[in-house]
Amino acid sequence: MYVETATTMTHDGANYSESNFRVIRHSQQATKANAEPLSIAGLEAAFATGLTVLKMAENTWLNGGCTKIEAPSPGAVAPSSTTSIPVTVRHRFDGSEVPSKLDAVLSGETSVEPTMLAKTKGTLTYTAPGEAGKSATIKLTATSRRGRATLDLTASTGGGSYQIVGGLDDWQTNTAVCDIMKPFQLTGGGITMELSGGLSGTYSYTGPFNSHGTGTYTISLPDGLGKPGSMTGGGEGSAGGFTNTGTEKYTLTPIAPCK
Repeated sequence: MYVETATTMTHDGANYSESNFRVIRHSQQATKANAEPLSIAGLEAAFATGLTVLKMAENTWLNGGCTKIEAPSPGAVAPSSTTSIPVTVRHRFDGSEVPSKLDAVLSGETSVEPTMLAKTKGTLTYTAPGEAGKSATIKLTATSRRGRATLDLTASTGGGSYQIVGGLDDWQTNTAVCDIMKPFQLTGGGITMELSGGLSGTYSYTGPFNSHGTGTYTISLPDGLGKPGSMTGGGEGSAGGFTNTGTEKYTLTPIAPCK
């Protein structure tokens, strides 16, 4: 069956053309009386499918599915200090740089400048408050024809700096970490452990006698960032041809902000 269409029909609040609708040919088994309703039903189904695909593409475009913002969080900073934040926007699929309009909105103290970049890439400057124990969030929004993306950056005057003490068996550390919210390192007995940063994440380590291993960790701060806490970790490790698992335990004691 063949149809012509050019009028206005409504489907879920959207209009599309169906004026001058007429069947110009139909099969021998179908009459005009039953061909037209079937044709309209087919048009509605096709239109609904098109709307769904369009909406999915729109959501992907709006919610960071096409582009991403690359910018480091200031993390733990000294009171009254300034931190430069380089910002680049890239396409998620081919990795190319995407010049974008960037808006920066600060929640907390003290300031971020500029609050808008007409075209990335560029650099923002965060100025921290003069008092310790303060925190802030910088919300970045990048918009271009290729997509829209958001990223939240965090900053705090102290609170993220800790002395981390503990371990498991022969692995023991007593390391000052300037910001547990960023990737950090623990050392001891020739072993170096690289942790992903944040209140939970992953780690890997290497050391003497071809020792190596990977695992996960969790930090507990019952009274919040900047207060004493603990960390546990666990995974599988090998040394000298032997493999074992276990649970590491650490204490976290706040120290003065450091870089």
